[in-house]
Amino acid sequence: MEIFIPPLRERTEDIKPLSAYFLQKHLPKANKKITGVSDEAMDILIHYSFPGNVRELENIIERAIILEKGAVITPASLPRGMRVLEIGTIEPGGIKTADEVVKEYAEKVVKMLDGNRTKAAEMLGMSRTSLWKILKEE
Repeated sequence: MEIFIPPLRERTEDIKPLSAYFLQKHLPKANKKITGVSDEAMDILIHYSFPGNVRELENIIERAIILEKGAVITPASLPRGMRVLEIGTIEPGGIKTADEVVKEYAEKVVKMLDGNRTKAAEMLGMSRTSLWKILKEE
């Protein structure tokens, strides 16, 4: 008998309960008191494509438990590739100009780096002055 289970990227509603399950599964051996996943980290998980399916999610949660220093899993504990390559989707009627997209992306990078604009400019391959101008534009 063949059972078809859609890939995890098509079952985003399963990511939150699976993450909670994997958190409880791997917490005892880590000897940490992590209570959950932050909203920002969960948003990144929900928008990730999971080419490795459920096993990849389990590995990501297990790794995050090891790396996390606080009480909840934050984006900083997720693999860097997930955080850097996060791509927003176009909402109906929400077409943005290229400048708006660049500014929004730059703001996300700065936020991901805890406000460190010098490091953000370096990651984005531009000068700090160029980044400042992008973030200043309205």
